[in-house]
Amino acid sequence: MNPELSLFPNSTALSPDVWHGRCLSTSYRLLTGLGTSVLVAYREEPLRTLSAIVHGITRSGDVVVAVSAQDPEVSSLDLTRTTDIRLSIDKAAPNLELSVVAASLHLLGKAHWLSEDEQIEMLSNGQLSDRVSEVAGSGHLARIEFERALLHDPCGVTPVTADEISQEHARCLDDQHHALFCRLERDLFSNPELELTAVDVVTDCSIMDAAVLFDGLMFGGLKGAFTGRQDLANACVHSRGVSCLDVDRTGLTLLYIDEAEAVTAFVPFANRVSTRSELVSAIAELHF
Repeated sequence: MNPELSLFPNSTALSPDVWHGRCLSTSYRLLTGLGTSVLVAYREEPLRTLSAIVHGITRSGDVVVAVSAQDPEVSSLDLTRTTDIRLSIDKAAPNLELSVVAASLHLLGKAHWLSEDEQIEMLSNGQLSDRVSEVAGSGHLARIEFERALLHDPCGVTPVTADEISQEHARCLDDQHHALFCRLERDLFSNPELELTAVDVVTDCSIMDAAVLFDGLMFGGLKGAFTGRQDLANACVHSRGVSCLDVDRTGLTLLYIDEAEAVTAFVPFANRVSTRSELVSAIAELHF
């Protein structure tokens, strides 16, 4: 086994910049609209939970939430005032055979509900994603103010500040422009729908063999880190083996399952990726 790696979360196995870049990339992707979200107005009496919602980030970098008018709880909220909220986002693993949450993001903040005129302006100026616009068109829209969020993923629990999210937003806009104008391709991570292409890449056995990469990490042929280990009982046969738990701009998160345990690992790319061709090239460079 690679003597430099630990089968427990080990931030010394990779440089702090690599760890931080991965956590920031994952947090930002979740906020752009990945996964399913729930908004809890935790100071209301009784507590209000809004689940008929979608979330995203505007072009200018604000986190927003659109709530369907059909949500049974929204009518009981006073939308003329700011609401103290908890926003929770869960992202499932791309492998549909696994019922696994790949990452979650949680934050406490304030929902500033837009007036009708503000909402119309926001809908007309191209600030919102198609998904958020669709719900906000007949529902309610709020801008979320927060100081920090907590990312829960195989690397543990990592705090990410709102300022860091803003900086990542600026970097991602640059990535999008570079992909479109320099590579003549679309940025796979610019919105949740395009990430399906990234999933297609990591599940294509002609491009990537997750088991080979995991073995390479285990025996020292690849640089990376094991991020967690959990005992299992009665793991289903179809879930055993190695699969890709997540892919982002900075690397691959792998999941190994056998009859007794589950082990997660992270393998970083040499450079941030944006397009399909960059992702395929980055995976090819991981072969040993």
